[in-house]
Amino acid sequence: MDCDIDALLKCHDSLDNDLAKRFSSAVEDFQAENETAYQIKVQRVRGLFDRRIAQDEQRLRTLREAARSPRMIVLTEKLLQADIRNKELRLTELKEKAAFDIEQTQVAAGVFRVTGP
Repeated sequence: MDCDIDALLKCHDSLDNDLAKRFSSAVEDFQAENETAYQIKVQRVRGLFDRRIAQDEQRLRTLREAARSPRMIVLTEKLLQADIRNKELRLTELKEKAAFDIEQTQVAAGVFRVTGP
């Protein structure tokens, strides 16, 4: 074979290091974007459900103060509990979707000999 094996190994190591740096940079960028999107979604979910929960709690206080029927109070309590559960469920779903696993495996490696015309 008419090639310098040491030069090829050095070139391969250099390429491997460069690709590893690029991959690491891309992963960091992706993580930052993913975290930003996750935080925005969390804020939206919390805002939506916190408003609903506050409304349910106010409605419940009003019903109790007005001595309304126990049936209406129980119904409002169930709505409040459902909103609390749904908020936690949605936040858990968002957290699970935001998690990711970057698996890196070598696909191929080789040496190409290029000759001119």
